[in-house]
Amino acid sequence: MLSDLKKHIHLLETLPIEVWVFIFVSLIICFSVWWGKQRHLLSKLEAYQELRKIKKMPPDYQMTYLRQVDPFVFEEMILTAIKRKGLRIERNKRYTGDGGIDGKCYVNGQLYLIQAKRYSGHINPAHVIEFAGVCKRHNSKGFFVHTGKTGRKSKSVFNNTNIELISGDRLLKLLSNSED
Repeated sequence: MLSDLKKHIHLLETLPIEVWVFIFVSLIICFSVWWGKQRHLLSKLEAYQELRKIKKMPPDYQMTYLRQVDPFVFEEMILTAIKRKGLRIERNKRYTGDGGIDGKCYVNGQLYLIQAKRYSGHINPAHVIEFAGVCKRHNSKGFFVHTGKTGRKSKSVFNNTNIELISGDRLLKLLSNSED
């Protein structure tokens, strides 16, 4: 038994450096995939807690609080609230590199792409224009959900697209009226 172990150790010692690099990179990739799944699960669980918490807050503090929530948790809060309204949703498998789509839902069979943004000031009209392009490429409508203020330039962009704006009181109503 000891001699078998020594043989295996000797075989490992004779492996070329390229094999060790391959093994190391493979382990990093496996860990990254595993952690991504864990991160999604943790963000979803935290979103449920945050939705409960926001319902108990005074309305004048809710938006300020939302601007401080983790951005991934905010995305999950939006998707969870939409799902609780009885709509079918599709969650992304990852948070970054999602092509500008934070999730999808279907309203009367029509695909809507979802973009969730946490802003403390005015929203960036370029983000709206970019999302409008994503929706057009997917031949869909969109929900642009945000915690900021919508300026005149952004409002004019919304008026020329198939994107619905969900912000302010409408956002708070969506989040606070979602059933537990």
